[in-house]
Amino acid sequence: RLLAHRDPVTSEEDPAGGLGDAGAVCAVADPAGLTTQRLPVEVNLAPGPARGQTVVDRRPRPGEAELHGEAREQPLVDVALDIDVERYVKLYLATVEG
Repeated sequence: RLLAHRDPVTSEEDPAGGLGDAGAVCAVADPAGLTTQRLPVEVNLAPGPARGQTVVDRRPRPGEAELHGEAREQPLVDVALDIDVERYVKLYLATVEG
């Protein structure tokens, strides 16, 4: 029933629905459903439309800032690159349907 209440403007013809915050809870409850990689991450604090966005640096080699000695410290964070969708859908439905 939950999927029947999707926003028709954003759902188009896709019969699936997003789990939103519940997907994040599934990832905490069952982290084995994620494929992650430790990557440098920072939050954009510069004024403008990108302010507050999380930036993940997936470049395989140093960028311009690193080459010119201007790199900022970027902590390595486990970034989810793939999700076992069926696993999390089953976990979510089993939880809400009890």
